[in-house]
Amino acid sequence: MDTNNTTVRFLLVGALALALLLPLLLITDLAYERETYYAEARATVIEGWGQAQVVTAPMLRVPVKPGDAVWQISEAEGIRTFAASAARHDVKLEHTLRSRGIFDVPVYTAEMTVSTEFAPDRDDQLDWQNAELIVGLADSFGLTEAELNVNGEALTWQPFSSKETADDGSGLDGLSARVDASEPLQVEARFTVRGAASLRLVPTALQADTTLSGTWPHPSFRGRFLPAEATVDAGGFESTWRYLPLSGLPASWQGDGPPDAFNDRAAVVALNEPVGIYRMVQRSAKYGVLFLAVTYLTLICFELTSGWRFHLVQYVSTGAAILVFFLALLALAEHLPFVLAYVTASTVVCGLITWYVHRMTALRRLTLTAGGVLVSAYTALYVLLLLEAYALLAGTLLLLLGIGALMWSTQRLAEPPPIPGVE
Repeated sequence: MDTNNTTVRFLLVGALALALLLPLLLITDLAYERETYYAEARATVIEGWGQAQVVTAPMLRVPVKPGDAVWQISEAEGIRTFAASAARHDVKLEHTLRSRGIFDVPVYTAEMTVSTEFAPDRDDQLDWQNAELIVGLADSFGLTEAELNVNGEALTWQPFSSKETADDGSGLDGLSARVDASEPLQVEARFTVRGAASLRLVPTALQADTTLSGTWPHPSFRGRFLPAEATVDAGGFESTWRYLPLSGLPASWQGDGPPDAFNDRAAVVALNEPVGIYRMVQRSAKYGVLFLAVTYLTLICFELTSGWRFHLVQYVSTGAAILVFFLALLALAEHLPFVLAYVTASTVVCGLITWYVHRMTALRRLTLTAGGVLVSAYTALYVLLLLEAYALLAGTLLLLLGIGALMWSTQRLAEPPPIPGVE
């Protein structure tokens, strides 16, 4: 075998593989572009349905008596807001998919019942008879139902906002209802809100329990306080937060918005979407050079062990088929489950290249070997996509196997040194 000729062929195939990286990068950019379209569709759906919701437990807002000079520097300082002594959230979240073009966006409807108790120490400088119950709500557009019962009496919620009057912008948007707080209050409120992305429940009470269940099978619990108990399965999730009285929690404060001490204790659940199809395609395209290398190494090994010489155009055609796999995966994944799209695209490409090798060589052994290598490579790629934490390890092992096969095929290329006296 002509060593120089073999070296040239190695260099040409290597240069071809590098050249094919350019269209591979274009396919990756296309996946990013399609992901941008999905983000725009998602934003449109959320705008019409409801944003990520933040809901506080009811708080008691009590003004200073008219004519009293205490806290009269600003309107916010003329208000004293009290946290409930105890609160309980019971929330049931049901998700649905809203379509925008070819894109499906998960959103939710949350039905919540909040029970609170108020028995603050009476301050004669405050006007208890003109107090208000207030509830903070991030996106009032998503509110579809609101009920209130105080000491057995049904009351009506009214829109409320104090952000415009707060000097530092720390006011609150939400609902309010006028109450007489001269006596302890037993409050039960019911809300139905629509939202997307996440739901955040702020327990503005000294002691609180929150029970949150839902139908979304991929919840992500976030925040500084994770649930004390949580179960997740294919049918949804159930979670429970328990908040005990802690030092540093204020029983009351000036202004409306709850202090950070309460916000830090929020129960947060996000509708975490599994790794998106576009992210999966982008990750698979990162291994495109590995696919080109494995396939080309297989063909080169065929040349070294069988004596066949494949034309450069045949290498180009094989590389083009590999690139089409990633494009087909992107197109199919927008309409089919990812696993089905992957199986379909890889089956077509593996079949096409295997058929091509058979037509080039008409050798059963080479055809079966090529098909086996391709099936193994695409199976390994799917495993890499599923096991993200071990992707680097698995990819390195796959590359080592390919290099090992190349070394085995090229072990006899070296020319022995001449023996003295022997021509």
